[in-house]
Amino acid sequence: MSTSTNAQFLIGRRRFLRGAGGITVALPFLPSLAPRVAFGAAPKRVIFWFQPDGSMDAKSYGSEPFWPSGTGESFTLAEHTKPLEPVKGDIIFLRGIHNLASAKSNADSVHGSLLHSMLTGTGPDSIDQVIADKVSGGRSLQLGVATERSGRSDTRMSYRGGSYVAPAANPFTVYAELFGGKPSGSGSPGTPTTPGENLLYRVAKTRKSVLDAVHADLKDLSGKVSSADKQRLEQHADAIRKVEGALVDLDDLQGGKTGSPVLTPVSSSCNPPKLDTRGLTESQNFTETVVGMNKIAAVQQDLMMLALHCGKHKVATMMFMRGRDDSQAYEFLNITAKDKGQHGFAHMWDTDKIPTGKPDYAAIHKWRAELFRDLVLDLKRRDDGDGTTMFDNTLLIWMSEMGDGKAHDPKNMTMVMAGKAGRNLKTGRSLQFNEPHTNALISVAQMMDVPLTKFGADGTRPLSGL
Repeated sequence: MSTSTNAQFLIGRRRFLRGAGGITVALPFLPSLAPRVAFGAAPKRVIFWFQPDGSMDAKSYGSEPFWPSGTGESFTLAEHTKPLEPVKGDIIFLRGIHNLASAKSNADSVHGSLLHSMLTGTGPDSIDQVIADKVSGGRSLQLGVATERSGRSDTRMSYRGGSYVAPAANPFTVYAELFGGKPSGSGSPGTPTTPGENLLYRVAKTRKSVLDAVHADLKDLSGKVSSADKQRLEQHADAIRKVEGALVDLDDLQGGKTGSPVLTPVSSSCNPPKLDTRGLTESQNFTETVVGMNKIAAVQQDLMMLALHCGKHKVATMMFMRGRDDSQAYEFLNITAKDKGQHGFAHMWDTDKIPTGKPDYAAIHKWRAELFRDLVLDLKRRDDGDGTTMFDNTLLIWMSEMGDGKAHDPKNMTMVMAGKAGRNLKTGRSLQFNEPHTNALISVAQMMDVPLTKFGADGTRPLSGL
């Protein structure tokens, strides 16, 4: 299909290239192809990013480990959130937000009640699904890192019509569904068939690379746009190939053969980045107790950013583990108790049952802050057209279902926001509230242009001063 034909394959501000076999690649906004008025502003996006078990208790810790000192624009980060220093001006701490609706949940455990109500306020639909219904026809992306196969209330955070929406924990399956469809053949996701015939190999044999399928059109298009748009195209292609490289060993795709790799550069000025598989293989376990959670998290975040940037989704959730997770350990961190589970740390970090619990659990919280920082920086690096970045058009919310994890305290739950939400949100602040968390969720919906005025068991209005 020629670029002139592709010019007719436009939907709103998003463009698609269609290659052989019906394969399509969504492209970023390219201002030079059409007047700005024809496409309008970049789409808004929202990400709900969950960590389990809240934070550490300031009194037991001896100082405030999570919440910054100072208020407004004059604040100093605490020890566990020090990794956020490079993005301090890009975030907002919301202290004094309480998950009081959890008391009205009919879940069968305290962890279940807290997690079930976190995004639903005990209503039938979680806020991500409510927003998705208004902005993306009900489509949303749910990703998990070391999440469980089962569907108990302490293992799920997204709900539609009272039924949970399960997070996808296998990045290989997520990649295939986002960019290649589900391949046919025997074998379940995450299980190899014959040697060399893993999931992505079968996809790659059929369509080679997503970008290779539309190679000619991309090359043709890059010669018809401005130099700035050409750079956007190359960055977008590099981003897709980065994820392909992170998931696929090129030798494996070739079945061990030498010669030209399946994945080839789009042009001489757009070379694939250095191969980084992060040690992941399709056959390893991605649910419940996993090894290398840090690597899985990195790949899942890459996939989420690609899906949002290329227009596949506008609403996403990222769920790390679950509440009451006694099995998942942090073997990749430089801590003493490498075999201790998340739930054990949350309850016993300050007792003699885990003599090294205080510094070990602090390291875990700092790792989470690093992941969140990396997401913010990634949002700021991605060009969204019209002189904006994804950071300008995205709202990112770091949440936990509770405050002090040791006490299952529903008050002062973890909540940090980042992004401009369409340039309407002023960042670089630490704010103090005394409000039900459902009011904060109403604010999120309104920032996504969803006219919500009530939500859940106790949400009656948006937060004042946000």
